[in-house]
Amino acid sequence: NPQTVPLRVQVDGDRLFTFRTVAPRTTTVTVYDPSPREIAFPPNANPAVAVFEGDLVAYPTTWTDRDQRFRDRRLVVANWVTGEQRYTVELPSAISALDLRPSGRVVATVEDTLFEVSPTGAARMIVADRDSDGFFAGEHIVFASDGALRVLDPTGRVRRFGIRTNT
Repeated sequence: NPQTVPLRVQVDGDRLFTFRTVAPRTTTVTVYDPSPREIAFPPNANPAVAVFEGDLVAYPTTWTDRDQRFRDRRLVVANWVTGEQRYTVELPSAISALDLRPSGRVVATVEDTLFEVSPTGAARMIVADRDSDGFFAGEHIVFASDGALRVLDPTGRVRRFGIRTNT
């Protein structure tokens, strides 16, 4: 039965999060800690892109208060247990990937650009014209650009990492 196979899973400590598509453009997220329960998202949210870290979740929503056509441009960081929002920030285009730290710091992939969002919701562009999503590696951000791995140091300096490769 295809309904029993999740689209993606995420492990956070002792918790398992499963993501399933239940209808076109509708994703449900279930947490197992250890008993299963579905996580509620606002109707304009896109839980398919959500990431969890501790009690925090980061996910995109649509600017329903501005224009329905602008899907997934608002980043929300909230407590997934209580639903309380920590912050929201508007980004220039649809968010396609996220990574989240326990502090609430986020790396967001928006078209061909990576944004870093501070734990208080201040967004800054960190690199454009990149080839991959960005991910946290401790306090650093790792991404691929021009066929090579790059590291963004906490100081803001971008440097090469490793050897040039095609994979």
